[in-house]
Amino acid sequence: MYPNPAESTTKLKVQGIEGEVKITLSDVQGRVLTTTQERAVDNTIEKTIDVQHLSKGVYYLRIQNTEISRTQKLIVK
Repeated sequence: MYPNPAESTTKLKVQGIEGEVKITLSDVQGRVLTTTQERAVDNTIEKTIDVQHLSKGVYYLRIQNTEISRTQKLIVK
């Protein structure tokens, strides 16, 4: 993800992934804020995430499908 820390948007790019992917944004308490489904194009997921509505702090972005489950920290400033 870049930029990270983010102020208004951040761009997620994941390469080497196939098929449908679930992207979940949660806060540090584990509350799910958003969940979206994306489909990989040419083994790549690219998504711009709007963080303007989020309070300053730490969040977690989880990317998962049948093959992977990866979590990355996102800081909103």
